[in-house]
Amino acid sequence: MRESTPARHTHRRRVAAVAVGIAATSVLITSCASSPSSTDSASPSAPVQTAAAACTPARPATPGSTQAKLTVDGNSRDYTINIPPRYDGTQALPLVMAFHGRGSNASQQLLLTSFDTSSDKNNFILVLPNAIKGQWDLPIIPGRATTDTTFVSELSAALSQRLCVDKSRTYASGMSLGSAMTFALACAPKQSFAAFGGVGASFYRPVCNAAPPAPIIYFHGTADPVVPYEGGRVAGSPARSITARVTAANQNMADWANHNGCSPTPNVSDLGDTTRTVWSGCKNNASVDFYRINGGGHTWPGANQLVADFTEKSLGKTTQAVDATELMWSFFEQYQLQS
Repeated sequence: MRESTPARHTHRRRVAAVAVGIAATSVLITSCASSPSSTDSASPSAPVQTAAAACTPARPATPGSTQAKLTVDGNSRDYTINIPPRYDGTQALPLVMAFHGRGSNASQQLLLTSFDTSSDKNNFILVLPNAIKGQWDLPIIPGRATTDTTFVSELSAALSQRLCVDKSRTYASGMSLGSAMTFALACAPKQSFAAFGGVGASFYRPVCNAAPPAPIIYFHGTADPVVPYEGGRVAGSPARSITARVTAANQNMADWANHNGCSPTPNVSDLGDTTRTVWSGCKNNASVDFYRINGGGHTWPGANQLVADFTEKSLGKTTQAVDATELMWSFFEQYQLQS
């Protein structure tokens, strides 16, 4: 494993130009229902915050967004990282890892989510890995490493060595196939992430039974033209591939709530065009927070309006009633891996 020195990346945006790129690749942004990953770590999450030890000596880094490379198993892998302005190299900060959709990339995921803005405001480190040719290598057999679960593990380790990272407060998020990657991480029998967030692709399978309770926040539009809310055929996915079909989003969330040992009666509320269902009273307080976007498409709730306008024809409506990025962070910061 070898990490290169990041080159300064000016991602401050030509919003319209990149939005067109997102729309052009939208037919490829599909999801899958996969088995768990092999990333390992400690024990389940619980909303009990314990301050991490200060880093001595300090691990300085220049605030802002950069692109960097990491050599894993002889392959050069790319990622984008955002260091918030209050990072001082001594206070251990949380880390959020954000996975893009199929056919997309880290830059487009950054534009779609504005997670860098949240990183700067809420003082966490943001990392956006790039898949090889836009396709995440999700694991099929529980506990078996794939190219990308190895990449995730080694990237986490490399960043923890170079930066002052609180390894107990590392979180996974994703869009579409990147959301499926996030659920694969949640499904792992050992967890290195304290909580999980996804948009536009979810699953629960019997292989997840061995996983500890996983705090999950999830968003899915009922008019999603790519990954159907009610389950079924995924647009653009080969007929015999594991990405071909999905189960219904509401059933997946109920299955995760059952897995987490939550109260069987959730709390349901309306937020404009969005219905929120929260299962609480769970083991390790690992709640499931589900946002059904009524009439919503294969889109990121609260995304920049220019992006929403450019992608509406191909991907459907983007709600502005809720902001997935800020809601994810508010959910994440409740949780910490317990040693």
